[in-house]
Amino acid sequence: VAYILLAKSMDLRTLAALSMVASGGAGNLWDRLLHGYVVDFIHLEFMRFAVFNAADIFVSCGAVLLILSLLYSALGAEEART
Repeated sequence: VAYILLAKSMDLRTLAALSMVASGGAGNLWDRLLHGYVVDFIHLEFMRFAVFNAADIFVSCGAVLLILSLLYSALGAEEART
């Protein structure tokens, strides 16, 4: 959140990714403060996978989007140099 507020300029992809990570973290923090634990409610029976919640989805998708955004920016900067 501090980086979002203090950054001079930021492209939309990076802003979206950081916002997703921050909102997912805030959701998990809210559960932790309210209940003392994070409430996980999504359990996929057809896949042997962890039980998770919407905040976990936001954190994971935001992290992937941030990595892709950084790679895209780095590749764009590399192409601009050549």
